[in-house]
Amino acid sequence: MNIALLKNEIIKNIREILYENEFIEVHTPIIRRGTNPIFKRPIADFSEKEPSLKVGYLRDSMEVPLRACLQYNKRVFELGQCFRFDLPDITHYPEFLMMELYASDLNIHDIKKITKDIVNKAYNTNLSYNDVSIKDFIKQNHNISIDTLNDDDLKTALIQMDKSLLKSNSTTYELFNDFIEKHIDYSNGFTFLQDYHKCTISTAKKQNSSNTINRFEFFINGLEIANAYEDEEDLEDMKQRCVKVGLFNYEEEEICRMITNKIIPVSSVGLGIGIDRLCMSVAKQHDISECILSKKFNFINNEENK
Repeated sequence: MNIALLKNEIIKNIREILYENEFIEVHTPIIRRGTNPIFKRPIADFSEKEPSLKVGYLRDSMEVPLRACLQYNKRVFELGQCFRFDLPDITHYPEFLMMELYASDLNIHDIKKITKDIVNKAYNTNLSYNDVSIKDFIKQNHNISIDTLNDDDLKTALIQMDKSLLKSNSTTYELFNDFIEKHIDYSNGFTFLQDYHKCTISTAKKQNSSNTINRFEFFINGLEIANAYEDEEDLEDMKQRCVKVGLFNYEEEEICRMITNKIIPVSSVGLGIGIDRLCMSVAKQHDISECILSKKFNFINNEENK
């Protein structure tokens, strides 16, 4: 299979689907002026030539500046390179192609349909999908309602459900994801995991003021392909949740300012799809590097890339 042609076809189809759904394509800064202490961004250092520029950071996603582009159109998307401190393995690469979209007049159910349209088109068939509620799984198997638990109580409950999760320095977020990986089977087929606890994303909208959020992650045979969530409309609540986990910086502050000044709407939903992973899944490749074109020119210097 010609990976370059396949990847090109997937990108072309994504653009066509989004154009048909009245999205416009925009481009946001790749080099950003800030990072955060949790998900640190790779550094782009210009200080040697221009000290006043100090240090910039390569983006790890487009979502915050993309959301700001809702001032220009109610539906926007971007296709572009993102960068993370991921050591290369069969499913990770430090530089990867992402498609992200934002909409102010759609909800998480609309975004799920668009995700299915994109994946169906990539596979050139109408696929069968599984919906798995994490909240319902825990309720049915452990008789615990996570939507009534705050972060600290959830941590206690997770350890109660699985003693092997007891780790001295693990956050509730880490324990929750470990629990999902160990106890919920999404290793086969096309699966939407949904009804996550709010500890997993501090900016996602809570369901009816509960502690579960309007979010899904989409997996193909156990490989995460997409992530989507509605944004919290209670700005003070969102800010408190972000501050608690160290994720409220100038970007989130600017979004709050734009919402308060009615530059962008408070209601919005975003979706991110890893294009290389989707290509990998369609091509039935077992190593993501096979979908990174011209990888020999990447900074990673190992025997495979020489």
